[in-house]
Amino acid sequence: MSGKIMLIGFGGLAKAALQIMVTKPEIKKIVVASRDTQNSKAFCNLIDAGALAQGLNPEIEFTPLDLNNSEQAAEIISRENPDLIFSTATMMSPWFTGKLPLEINMTLYPAGFGVWLPMHLPLTMKLMQALQLADYQGFTLTAPFPDIVNCMLSKINLAPTSGIGNVDLYIPKIRRLSADALGISTNEIHVQMVAHHALMPYFMGLANDNAPPFHLSVMVGNEDVTEKTNARKLLSTNLPVIVGPETNYVTAGSSIRLIQAFLSEEEVHMHAPAPNGLPGGYPVTVSRHGIKPSLIEGLTLEEAIQINEDSHPFDSIQFIKPDGTAVFTESAAEALQTAFNFNCKQLHPDDAESRAEELLSKVQECM
Repeated sequence: MSGKIMLIGFGGLAKAALQIMVTKPEIKKIVVASRDTQNSKAFCNLIDAGALAQGLNPEIEFTPLDLNNSEQAAEIISRENPDLIFSTATMMSPWFTGKLPLEINMTLYPAGFGVWLPMHLPLTMKLMQALQLADYQGFTLTAPFPDIVNCMLSKINLAPTSGIGNVDLYIPKIRRLSADALGISTNEIHVQMVAHHALMPYFMGLANDNAPPFHLSVMVGNEDVTEKTNARKLLSTNLPVIVGPETNYVTAGSSIRLIQAFLSEEEVHMHAPAPNGLPGGYPVTVSRHGIKPSLIEGLTLEEAIQINEDSHPFDSIQFIKPDGTAVFTESAAEALQTAFNFNCKQLHPDDAESRAEELLSKVQECM
C-alpha cells in the first residue's frame, strides 16, 4: 500500500482527523476533497504549516469534489486511487441540534438520534454509488450514523467497509475506570464489547434506565474482572468531559487508529461500528487484508448481531427491511410530526435525498 488517504467532507471531525493524520508516518499522502474550496485550502495550509513547525513533512493536497455529482466524484476518485477513503460528509452536523429551540429538542431527544437519519443517509449513499461507478477497490470508512446507515446500504449492496467511532468511543472510558478501580495500568485491561450507537446517552450519563442491550467483558490476562470492577456501572459513571464539538478529538483519534490498522500488515484488534455493513458495533480484527468481527468468548456472531438489532429501536428505528427500508418507531415518527410536521414513518434509500431536503426545509423554518 502507498499510504494514500482521501478525506471527503471537511467539517469539524475531518479537520480534527487531519491534524492527527499528519503526525502518522504510515500515512504518506492526504487528499482533502470538499465542495468548500477556499476555506478547505486555507485550513490545509494551516495544518501543513503546523506540521512543518513540528519538524514533520506532510503531503497534503486539496481537490474540489461534490458528491451530488456522481460522475465527477467517480472520475476524481479513479484519478486519485487512494488506499482508503474516509468520509465525514453529511447534510447536517450532529452538533447542529444544539441550535434548535429548546422545546423542539425536548420533543426529539427522547425518541433517539435516528430521527435525523434522513440527513445522514444521502451523502454516504451517493459516495458509495460514485465508488461503484469508479470500480474503486480500496477501503471506505464513513462517519455519519454508521450503525444504521451502513446497515441499510448493505441491503442494497452499497455497504462501506466500516463505520468509525461509536462503540470504540466507549472503550477508553471503561479501560481507564477499570484500571483505576484495580490500581493497575490501562495497558493491562482488555475489553470486548458489542454495543450500538443507541447506548451513547447512557455512556454520557444522560440516561439511567431502560438501556439498550449490550455485551461487555473486561479481562486482565486470563482473569475476567467484569464483575470485580462493576464494569457495566462504570460505563455510565459520570466522567467529567466537555460535551460538544470538542469531542471530535476523541472520535478523530479512534478513526486514525482504524485507518492505521487498514494500512498494517499485522492484525490489529479494536472495536468498530458496522464492519462490512453489520448493524451496531463489535470487537474487530483489522489489517490491510480487511476487517472482520473478532471471536467473542461465550457469544456467537449471530447473538452479537441480534443484540445490535434489538438496539435499533432505542435509536428510533424499529427494524430495517430486506430492501434497505428503515421503519421508524412510533415514538420517533410522532416526534418528527410534532416538531416539524414531517410525516416519515419509514425511509427507503431511494427516497433519502428528497426526504432530507423536505426535513431540512422544515428545520430551517423553526430557526
